[in-house]
Amino acid sequence: MPKTVSVHNGSAANREYNRRNPRTTGQMPHIQQDLVHHNETWIDIPVREAYKQIFQTAVDDYNRRQSRPERKIRDYYNQIRKSAKKHTAYELIIQIGDKNDTGLSADNEIACLREYYNNWQQRNPNLFLCGAYLHRDESTVHL
Repeated sequence: MPKTVSVHNGSAANREYNRRNPRTTGQMPHIQQDLVHHNETWIDIPVREAYKQIFQTAVDDYNRRQSRPERKIRDYYNQIRKSAKKHTAYELIIQIGDKNDTGLSADNEIACLREYYNNWQQRNPNLFLCGAYLHRDESTVHL
């Protein structure tokens, strides 16, 4: 049976929500707490650490060229975090099918999502993947 693929792109990422921190998600009725243990974390790099991996060399090079201390970048992550127009990380949600044709027992769909994840960096060489979380505790499986 044909299925749809849904992609939601561009919202600010929330690592604690994606990791299902009980303090963040414990009272959310759309998350089935008895199924949280079925979730999988495929990659989980703190955003601040990702910024160091991606930008630290460029920031150090920039700072070396600055003769005025006030022009040096002390913490690039905080600089972006304080911006009203930018997020430190963006979230992409991928779902195959919906609650009526997929649900949570979705071995083929999970295999497709895993392949999507495994080929991410090849398809997107200019984007850095710092978190990938397979959620099987809501109405349908999604990444």
